Amino acid sequence: MDADRMELPDKDLTAGIISAAIAVHRILGPGFLESIYEEALCIELARRNIAFERQKSIPLTYESQLRRYATDGQAGWQRASQPFLIS
Repeated sequence: MDADRMELPDKDLTAGIISAAIAVHRILGPGFLESIYEEALCIELARRNIAFERQKSIPLTYESQLRRYATDGQAGWQRASQPFLIS
């Protein structure tokens, strides 16, 4: 499949999350700690009525060993076929 023509799952939600991240970057610019961007993204997602959970822990299996991985967040689980992980 041609990458330029690939359909995104939950296209509107995907666009909303990407747009929120771009807005945060445009407003803050570079150079802040990750925690600052995380906080700003949460504010932006809430402003856009995109449901999210911060510091979401998910299971990760590698070589038959189950571990927990802490993402920065999970967004859109109420509207999407699968939630989006933000890291």
